[in-house]
Amino acid sequence: MSTLDDVIRLWLQHVQQRFDLAASTKVSYARIARHLELWARGRPAGTVDMASYAIARTALGIAPRTLRLEFRVASAAFRWGQRQEFIPGGARLDVPRVRVDAAVFRCNHRTPTAAEVARVTAVMSTDDWRVAVELLARTGARIGEVVQLRFRDLDVAGARVALGGHAGAAKTGLRWFPLDEHSLAALRGRVGAPDSPLLTFGSSRSPIQGIQRRLMAACALAGEARFTPHSLRRMVVTRLLRAGVDAGTAASLTGHTVQVMLRHYQQVNDDDRRAAVDRAELGRLDIPIHQAGQGGQAAASVSPAPPAPRVAPSPRDNAPSNAPMVAWWALLALTRTWRPLWTTRSFRAVCDPRRRGRGLGVGARPRGDGAPPGRSGPGRSTA
Repeated sequence: MSTLDDVIRLWLQHVQQRFDLAASTKVSYARIARHLELWARGRPAGTVDMASYAIARTALGIAPRTLRLEFRVASAAFRWGQRQEFIPGGARLDVPRVRVDAAVFRCNHRTPTAAEVARVTAVMSTDDWRVAVELLARTGARIGEVVQLRFRDLDVAGARVALGGHAGAAKTGLRWFPLDEHSLAALRGRVGAPDSPLLTFGSSRSPIQGIQRRLMAACALAGEARFTPHSLRRMVVTRLLRAGVDAGTAASLTGHTVQVMLRHYQQVNDDDRRAAVDRAELGRLDIPIHQAGQGGQAAASVSPAPPAPRVAPSPRDNAPSNAPMVAWWALLALTRTWRPLWTTRSFRAVCDPRRRGRGLGVGARPRGDGAPPGRSGPGRSTA
C-alpha cells in the first residue's frame, strides 16, 4: 500500500500536467503540497485525521483562511488517490472545522486613492515590479493578466494593450485597453519575441505573490495603509464611474459584466452620496414638476411651460345624464317582449331541459307504443 505522502506527490505531478490551470495556481498547489508531504511522511494511505496537521500549522501562525485552503487541497489529493485506487474506497479524510473570527482575520477591501498609490509606487525600485503595479493602477487589470503579458499583446502604434487573452484565462475573454502617454512611456522601447514575457520578474516562481509582497512592503515604507493589488482594480472602476463614464463602457474596459462591476467593485462613500443629493436638489420641494431631478443648472435653463388655455364649459356639460333612464326602458322592453314568448309551450319545450324529449309540436304527448310523437297518427299507416 502506498503511503500518504506518495499519493500527494503523484497528485502534484498530475496537477502540473493539466493545461487548464494557470501557472500561479500550480505554484500555489506545489507550495501547499510541500507542507502536506512533510506532515504525511510515512503515514499509511487510509483513513486520515488531520487534527494534528491543523495544530502544527496553527502553532506556526498560519491564518485560518490559509488553513482552509490547505484542507481543500488535501481533500482534492485524497479524492484523486481514491479514484486512482491508491487509497481504499472506504477510507475517509477527517478534516477539522476551522472557524474564522471576522473581528481578527478581516479581508483587506480597502480601496486607495490615486494619490496614495503614487506615494507608494514612488518608494519602489524602478524595475518591472514597479511597472506591474503601475499598470494595475492605470488599467484596472487583473494581476494574472499583467503577469501573463507578452510582446504580441502590446500595440505601440495603436497605443493599446491586449488583456485577458493569455492561456488559461477564463473570465471575460480578450479585450483591448487604450493606453495614455503615461502608461505607454513605461512600455515603449522594449524589444522581444512575440511570445516572450513583456515584463521580467527575475527567477521568481510566483510573480503574483512577489507583487503582493513588494506592494505591502512599499505601503509600510511610504507610511500608507496597506492595500492589495486587487484594490487597484476597484480604484479604477470607482474613478471611471466618478468621471461620468457610463457603466457599459467602464465594464468593457475592466472586463466585467455591468452587474458584477456595480455590485462588487464600485466604491461609494459619504462624499458620493452627498454629491448625489446635492445634484438632485432633494432638499428643495418648490421645484416645478417638469424641472425636478434635472439639477440646479438644468432647472435654471429650462423655462416654465405655458399653462394650457382654459376652455369655457358648455351648458350641455352640466346637464344631467339620461343614460340610466335609457337603460331602464331598454330592460323593460326586453322583459315585455320575451315574457309572452316564454308562455308558449313550444318555446318552453326547447328551452326547458325537462321538456326536450316531448317534441316541438304543440300539445304533443309521448305515445304508449313508443313511436315518436308526430311521426304517426290516426289515419296514417305504421307499416
